[in-house]
Amino acid sequence: LGAGNGLYAAAGRRSRFPSLREAYSGALGRFVPNPDLGPERQDQIELGVHWAMTALSVEAAAFYGVLTDGIERVAVSENQFQRVNRSEIRVPGLEVIAAWEPVRTVRLTAQHTILDATTEDDGQEQPAEDRPAYLSRLGVGWQRWAGPEALLEARVTGPRWSADGTAPDGLRRLPAGVTWHLRVGWRWPTARGEVSAFLRADNLFDQRVDWQSGLPEPGRVVSGGVGLSM
Repeated sequence: LGAGNGLYAAAGRRSRFPSLREAYSGALGRFVPNPDLGPERQDQIELGVHWAMTALSVEAAAFYGVLTDGIERVAVSENQFQRVNRSEIRVPGLEVIAAWEPVRTVRLTAQHTILDATTEDDGQEQPAEDRPAYLSRLGVGWQRWAGPEALLEARVTGPRWSADGTAPDGLRRLPAGVTWHLRVGWRWPTARGEVSAFLRADNLFDQRVDWQSGLPEPGRVVSGGVGLSM
């Protein structure tokens, strides 16, 4: 649809067989083995559009996925779980991504994905477990051709339902959580390339965000590195 603008459509299918850990792992007595655990298959269609100008670009996509025989974790007692094949998990969603460069050295990015994952249990529709209602990311980056650079990001994981044997119906609603991530670096151009170094802190404020009941995501992680290009 002209320079930098366009539409696209996609359809795909993937299959995934369960790992030995999913079928047999005892996990210190917390999981009941399920040797009959079968593969899951996902079919998905997607329709999207992208639009770009000199300093601003926007992408949007609507998608619909159907996961057949999805491998899910269910509670069999207050402290034990088992992985089983669910009949069908439907995941309609919408994603929007935007980037803006107000000046050459500054870039603002935003991403928001809305999900409405559901499944059927004994003929009744209920939320699919461990699928957040939304995922968001907001970042601001400062990068020069040489010298210091920095990137600050906020990532939000929306509320979701997770298997929990202590909950009345076997599912517990986990709250939304936000984590902050910071990366700082320096670039030194050379006659034949560049040398760079960086320091990164993921989950900068050591916030606890449970992806599943009692299973938090990693806390603060600090890493660093150097690069050389010729």
